[in-house]
Amino acid sequence: MIFRELMDLSCDWDDPLPWELERRWTEWKNSAGDLSFLQIPRMFTSIPTSEATRTELHVYSDASEQAVAAVAYLKVFRTDDKHELGFVFGKSKLSPKHGHTIPRLELCSAVLSSEIATAVTRQQDVPVDATYFYSEARAEQWNYISSEQNPADVGTRGVLAKNLKDCQWWKPPFQVSFYKQDIDESFQMVKPDDDVEVRPLITAMKVEETENSSYSPSSWKKRFCKFSSWERLVLGMSRLRKAALEKTFHVSHTTAKEFSATELLILKIVQKAVFGKEIQSLTSGKAVPNDSPLSSLYPYIDEEGVLRALP
Repeated sequence: MIFRELMDLSCDWDDPLPWELERRWTEWKNSAGDLSFLQIPRMFTSIPTSEATRTELHVYSDASEQAVAAVAYLKVFRTDDKHELGFVFGKSKLSPKHGHTIPRLELCSAVLSSEIATAVTRQQDVPVDATYFYSEARAEQWNYISSEQNPADVGTRGVLAKNLKDCQWWKPPFQVSFYKQDIDESFQMVKPDDDVEVRPLITAMKVEETENSSYSPSSWKKRFCKFSSWERLVLGMSRLRKAALEKTFHVSHTTAKEFSATELLILKIVQKAVFGKEIQSLTSGKAVPNDSPLSSLYPYIDEEGVLRALP
């Protein structure tokens, strides 16, 4: 988090840090030595998984403007009704910088929870009988948990290394929160078209024609020369145009009308590549330049945009 804030500053690499960032950096650096005191038990719980009568996976997620996080715990039951809870896996990562609201970030943390649950389930030597997901966002099929009880909250707010060994991430204090909570509130489903969080799909394309551009007329003219015949060129271009218009990769056939339209398009592209200045002059209502080979042929642009000359 500190490094990303530094990257947003408009200063040179050898400029001194702002006082607040320098203080936070020094505090983090001095606290890093306390990681040597952090101990993680080799076993998830003191109950061997071979003696377990039931195994549950509980995954908690949280999101903030700085980070998204998820943490998983294994709950192991034994025949004498004894059960224990143990830390399995936790992960946090920085949130995207721009264009994301808290509900979107909550969704990112939910995806992270699902990925962690899948990874833990695949790596376990014993089957997981049930998996429960918890979030501060009120969502269908997920259990709600308050911010005070959510152990994933540590991953989104950050913690110094000296406080890490005693934080909620390793030792969740509320055992009751690991049971499914019944919520009396009901939430009406929102239609996607009415949801302000759903962005409309907008496709925008900008094409700049230059002499070296892959979309310029001269570039297309060079590509046309790679076809072995006029028929193959027109057929290939017809299928390409139809695939682009219909937004599909599978074009079964082209009609005679589409074939003729493609011939006209190819003709106009070649004309623009060879007689670009003349076409520009005629389009703007001016005569062609005197040094043009078409100056004595009385050229004009017809209703279809094709350059023609009087007989």
